[in-house]
Amino acid sequence: NVDGFGVGWYSDVPAKYSIGKDEEGGASGLLPTVYRCDKPPKHDLNLVSLCLTLESKCIMAHLRAVSRDSLQGSPLSNTNNHPFQFGKYLFQHNGGIANFTKIQPRLLMMLSEDARAQIQGTTDSEHFAALFFTFLSPSSAHWNSPITLSHLLATLRRTISTVLSLIAETGGYSFTSSGRPTSWCSLNLAITSGTQLLCNRFADPPEREPPSLYWSTTSGATLDRRFKGHPDGESAGRRDGPYARESRGSHVVVASEPMTRGEDDQWHLMEPNTVLLV
Repeated sequence: NVDGFGVGWYSDVPAKYSIGKDEEGGASGLLPTVYRCDKPPKHDLNLVSLCLTLESKCIMAHLRAVSRDSLQGSPLSNTNNHPFQFGKYLFQHNGGIANFTKIQPRLLMMLSEDARAQIQGTTDSEHFAALFFTFLSPSSAHWNSPITLSHLLATLRRTISTVLSLIAETGGYSFTSSGRPTSWCSLNLAITSGTQLLCNRFADPPEREPPSLYWSTTSGATLDRRFKGHPDGESAGRRDGPYARESRGSHVVVASEPMTRGEDDQWHLMEPNTVLLV
C-alpha cells in the first residue's frame, strides 16, 4: 500500500505535561501520540528516525490504500490516514462501507457534537469511528475514562448493526444476475486504549470474504531485534539478537498478514465474523 501511513503509540509523557487534565476528563497514565504521513513509509526519513528512538508497550500502525473508484475514494492527505484518535483511544479500519456517500448524511445526524468535531478527513472509516464513540459516550470527557472490553464490544456490535441498517434503508447492496454481491461492507477494525485491544474480522453480506486478519503470541520476539531471528527469515542474515526467543514477555501481535517469514505455524487466521479481545 503506497497511499500514506500512520503510527500511534502509547506513552506516559503526554500526561506528565498536560495542564488541567482533571478538568478535561481525567486524562492520565498512558496516552497516545499519532504520527501520520501521506508518503509511502520507506520514503519518510522521519519515520526511520522515530522508530530508532521510540519504545512503547502498545503500537498501532496502518498502511493506507485509497479506493480507485472516483465516486467512493477519499483523497491522499494526512487527515485521511489512520489511526484516528478519540481521547485515549486509537481506531483503525481495513475495508470499506458500501453506499457510504448515500448513508453519510444520515450518519452525520446521529453523531454527538463532540464526535462530529473530531472528524478531520473524508473517509468512511473516520465517520464509522465517530459513530462508535458517539455510542460509547456522547461526551468526549468520557473517552479518557476506563471502559470495559465488554462495553467496547457491545458498542462495536451496535455500531455495525446501525451502519448495516443505514445501508438497507438507502437501497441495500447491489448484485450481479448470478447473485454475486458487487457492493458490500468490509469491516476489519482495531480499537485500543493502550492497555486493552479489540479487533474484529467482518464482512456483509456473508457471501463476501472479509480481508484476512492474523494474530500471534510468539512472533513478537522475531520482530524485536534484541532477540534471535529475523522477520524476513533465516536467509536474511542481517542480525541475530543475543536473547533467546523464549525469554520474550507475554505479548500479542495482530496483523492483516503474517509479519514474519517461515513462521506460518505461529500465526492464526481469525475466522470471519469473529472478535479478538486482549
